[in-house]
Amino acid sequence: VVFRLNGRAVGDAWDQIIVIYNANNADITVNLPDGVWNVVVKQGLAGEQVLSQVIGSVVVEAIACVMLHRDR
Repeated sequence: VVFRLNGRAVGDAWDQIIVIYNANNADITVNLPDGVWNVVVKQGLAGEQVLSQVIGSVVVEAIACVMLHRDR
């Protein structure tokens, strides 16, 4: 399950937000829209601090969630 939120529309500091839930028993690779994406939820870590940055795609581990955002 992947969904994308428009943070700009509600005045959020994060322009675009993508949340990915992987319910599979295997890792998946998800292609991302153009640009640099900041990972803020991954591998049991969550918060506003950027854990890493990705471009192009992100690997989501089995039975896991990843959340990314782009700043304005």
